[in-house]
Amino acid sequence: PYPQVLRPVFERTRALFDGLKKLILPEADIVYEDGALDAFTILEDVWDGTSVKPTEGDGTENNPYKIYNGSHLYWAVTNNNKGVYFEVQNDIILNDMVVDLENKSVVIDQNTHQWYLDGSNEAVRFEGIIDGKKHVIKGLYIDNDYKATEQKWNHGAGLIARAGDGAKIKNLAINDSYIKAVNGAASAFVGTTGSGVYDVSLENCYVGENVYIFGAEAGGMIGAGNGSGYVSGI
Repeated sequence: PYPQVLRPVFERTRALFDGLKKLILPEADIVYEDGALDAFTILEDVWDGTSVKPTEGDGTENNPYKIYNGSHLYWAVTNNNKGVYFEVQNDIILNDMVVDLENKSVVIDQNTHQWYLDGSNEAVRFEGIIDGKKHVIKGLYIDNDYKATEQKWNHGAGLIARAGDGAKIKNLAINDSYIKAVNGAASAFVGTTGSGVYDVSLENCYVGENVYIFGAEAGGMIGAGNGSGYVSGI
């Protein structure tokens, strides 16, 4: 509904926003990016911290669940989805924040929402398939001390905190993100696979230049694990 309501505003103010890369309207937390003003479409609402099951698709290979926002994405990775298929439909902004790589810090505010922290819970694992369709996830934020004194590799932080057999991510990028797992395993995509996992894969995935990753074990694609899998097309 938003594009129809705001169309007259765009017509009157198009010249003011020529070349604009991003615009945030504070009252609605609506983010417009990379030509969305010209197309009269909304790229994405900034994630509000909720978890919502996608309403389009049924999770099969021929009819994947359609992920349009952060709430859909959160539901996908936190509900023990095994053999379930997902497709990302647009770029997603989880948080609007400033990552300072030089000082290893991040600027957040009261509207910043931390991603889930269940990477040490073996009962919460993702074993589904996500096709990013060449979209970008921005603003992934994790800052947690897992307080592990041993097996720190078994406490994961990332888009998927813990991945199990059959987990697959492809055609997806992550940028402008901050993942800090003190005494844990950190990564942009998969924090850990735990132990005894032999079928985790990432294909054609990309970690942007503005991503801070810190952990006792850390990696761009997979933080740690005791098993096997494959990464291709990096």
